[in-house]
Amino acid sequence: MKIKLGLFQDEISIPDGYSKLDKKIVKQSGEKGDWLFKPTENSINCISFFEQSKKDAMNFDNKQELIDGIHSIMSDKQGLICVTNGTTNNGHKFIYSIVKTIEDPIIGACYFLRMNIQYDKKIYELKGEFTEQGTTGVRDAIISQMVMNENIITLEDGKLKGWFKDPYDDSYKKGILMNLSEEEKYDQLFPDHPLSQARELINYIINKQEPKKHSLDEQLNESIKLYNDSYNQFSDIALQLYFQRVRSVDTIQLVEKLINSIAKHPKSFDSDFAEINKDKAEFLDAQDFADKELSKAKKEAGTAGAGVAAGAAVTALAPTAAMWVATTFGTASTGTAISALSGAAATNAALAWLGGGTLASGGLGIAGGHALLALAGPIGWGIAGFSILTSVVLFANNKIKSNKKKQEEITSVKTNIHHLEKDVAFLTDLLIKTETLRTKVNELYSSTLSMYESDYAQLSEDQKYQLGSLVNNTKALAATLALTLDKENE
Repeated sequence: MKIKLGLFQDEISIPDGYSKLDKKIVKQSGEKGDWLFKPTENSINCISFFEQSKKDAMNFDNKQELIDGIHSIMSDKQGLICVTNGTTNNGHKFIYSIVKTIEDPIIGACYFLRMNIQYDKKIYELKGEFTEQGTTGVRDAIISQMVMNENIITLEDGKLKGWFKDPYDDSYKKGILMNLSEEEKYDQLFPDHPLSQARELINYIINKQEPKKHSLDEQLNESIKLYNDSYNQFSDIALQLYFQRVRSVDTIQLVEKLINSIAKHPKSFDSDFAEINKDKAEFLDAQDFADKELSKAKKEAGTAGAGVAAGAAVTALAPTAAMWVATTFGTASTGTAISALSGAAATNAALAWLGGGTLASGGLGIAGGHALLALAGPIGWGIAGFSILTSVVLFANNKIKSNKKKQEEITSVKTNIHHLEKDVAFLTDLLIKTETLRTKVNELYSSTLSMYESDYAQLSEDQKYQLGSLVNNTKALAATLALTLDKENE
């Protein structure tokens, strides 16, 4: 994928899979530039590009100066992995460094990348953080055993001799030095490791050739493939969020039962729970709405005019899918999507259904409609391994002869990918917030459960404070239930 460097016309190619973080999150962090993230099974990757001043940039022609500078400021929890400079295949000077930090061996390593690239008179900086997640230390363990078996290193007095070494100065011993498993030749064995991900990004930027010209049909196929990938990521996060919200409702109900059992509790608690129940009811109403609309759509799909494919699609849709769609998007957009199914399928207008209408009829193209974002994606999957989106690509290639129309469709799909990236960032932030609050409320509930059916007036100040904290956090948790994408995009 290509991204613009800040507000400028220069572009840089990076591997697919990165999505933009919400600008609100970036602004709150105080970081420069637009941040992109890419999770893998073993790493969380965050990168940003921004214009750098000449005085603050690294010296493209003096690699040793950068090595010495890093050595002079490294802490006891850091280690230098590499410093490299040169020229990209596109003729741009570059220099970069990778430094690892290990705050806690159990948490794992974080690799910090800093890279400068020269574009004519402008210098851009790439800042990246590649953090180990999941099961940590697997790469170290496997490679250490492998090199021990080959007698490359030995175990002496409980320590691995020859395992740790600074890549540029054998006499340098400060910090957590680079180990043999971090050599680039092992990256192919651990492609999801954060260091492998950092090097993949660097090598892509350095070695990326100018893309060959693809036909419009190929571009259309590729853009919809990218859309599908983005939608898969989106739907996974949305489903996780839905399950967290269902559990949150159960937690809220337990807390309310506890508070109501306590005699003479403050009236402010009742006011808080009036607001809490309002947010909870909005979530439960969305579930109920989705259940009714899905039942209605399934009945309509069984009629003669609905069409076999659409009927099978709607019938195969699980209630859970309808639930997460309604609670994520809001009932207005969900209702529009469900009610439009039978009419679109009845006229065999798959293209119009998926895109909210063709461009010529005032719609947004193949993947441009809110109907697709709301419900067409889940409906289109899981039918004997067949994807409706795939059929639309073929349909489009066969029916759209005009290059202008194809280009418009490609632009439409790419626009939706951009919207999905924003939605993924919003839902990811909301998922983390919901998980954190639910965990906190559960902890507070467990610590206050002993006060069940007690007299508030007889409680200690500390116990009263705990109850107040429980109600406040429950209120914050309930507020997340009412957050939907249609509200975010208002």
